[in-house]
Order: sequence, then structure tokens, then C-alpha cells
Amino acid sequence: MTGQTAHAGTTGLSYRHDPMRALSTALSGLYDTIMPQDQSARFTVGSLRLSPGSVNAIPEDVRCTVDIRHPDPESLDALEAKIAAAFSKEAGKQGCTAAIRRLFDMAPCVFDEGLQDSLEAAASSLQLSSKRMLSGAFHDALFANRVAPAAMIFVPCRDGLSHNEAEFVEPAHATAGCETLAHAVLEITKSSKR
Repeated sequence: MTGQTAHAGTTGLSYRHDPMRALSTALSGLYDTIMPQDQSARFTVGSLRLSPGSVNAIPEDVRCTVDIRHPDPESLDALEAKIAAAFSKEAGKQGCTAAIRRLFDMAPCVFDEGLQDSLEAAASSLQLSSKRMLSGAFHDALFANRVAPAAMIFVPCRDGLSHNEAEFVEPAHATAGCETLAHAVLEITKSSKR
């Protein structure tokens, strides 16, 4: 968002072109709607930078990153359009301009059904509960899946916190994941020899 820098104390409301106000209003609406309306959607603002970055100045330029994720490519396109529309609308209300630049784009992938079936069968044979689930994070398997069949095994993390220094997995859960992998690999190996 780009507006006009001005002094915080001398610039009345009618003279302001505040990109921070435009951005924060747009983001508030997006936070209130995107994920609450679609459980598969992910919407995250991970970085925010204001310029000139002075305590007593309306910023001229506000930049943020927006990370959106969804298993359906058409839904990703709709989310991107919704975000662009919200930014444009709020920028216009504040006499600012909005610009979006895509920094990275990766289509969702679907893992191999056969491998997923093998993992479920292995968990069942070990009398472990299992369920198929989406992964919103990038993993090596995402890239391996481009050249060979891939699948993943997840085990519970304390308080659901993963990809974080505070992540903790009970040793019994880690063992269960390893046993599931071992059983699945052995069964796949046996069936491929037939």
C-alpha cells in the first residue's frame, strides 16, 4: 500500500492518505472471513514493513507478505482475487494505491493412493488409529512426489504445535510412526516381488 507520509500531530483526518489504515482494515476483514468460512483455507500475514518507520509520521509505504494455501487450485485463485479486491477497496477509501506481486506459487499436490492405502493398512495391522489428512506445510515429499510416488506419516505433536522450537512428540508416538513406516515398506516390498 502506498499513501503519503505526513506528520502525526499536524495532519487531520481529511488530509491523511494512510496506507497502514487501509492495510489494517483490509486485513481485518480478510482474517474475519477467509479461514472462518473455509476450514481448508490458510491465510497468514508473516511480515510487515512500514516506511519511513518513524514513531510520529504517517507511513508512506506499507508492505506485508500474505501466505495463502488451499488444496484446491481454483480456491487459491479465488482467495487471491478476494485479497486483491479487499486491498484495492480499502486503498481507494484512504486515497492510497495497492499493488500485489506474487513472490512464490506452488500448486497443491495429491499423494499416491496406493501408498496411502499401504500406510493405513500398516497402521491398522498395528492396531493404531489413523486418518487421512492434508498437510499445509512444504515437505520433501511434496517435491519427491513430482518424480516418484510419495506419501507421509504424521504423528501427534503436543498442543498441535509443529514446525516450531517448542514442538514435542511423545516417544511412543514417534515409535508408532516408525513402526507404521516399517510395516508399510515390508508389505510393499513383498507385494512387488509377487
